[in-house]
Amino acid sequence: SGSTGEPKGVKISHLSLINFLFSMKKLLKANKSDNFLNMTPYFFDISALEIYLPFLLGSCCFVPNEKELNNGKRLSELIQKNNISFVQTT
Repeated sequence: SGSTGEPKGVKISHLSLINFLFSMKKLLKANKSDNFLNMTPYFFDISALEIYLPFLLGSCCFVPNEKELNNGKRLSELIQKNNISFVQTT
């Protein structure tokens, strides 16, 4: 991407991903009672945090639909209704 608009794939090893997830679990003090909101498209590397950390913890990952993503009020309602603990945005 960047200035060329061409995708630049980068391999991330399983070990690196697991190390990252356990580090973030510790840093965030996250546990199974925390809920996560998946805002990042799956093809971006940081989405691994939103998708896999909840699985590691045994907690929930909520994926907003298009209407919720594009409407702040609906997104806020989703967050409140589902007791979302963590939202990562850029």
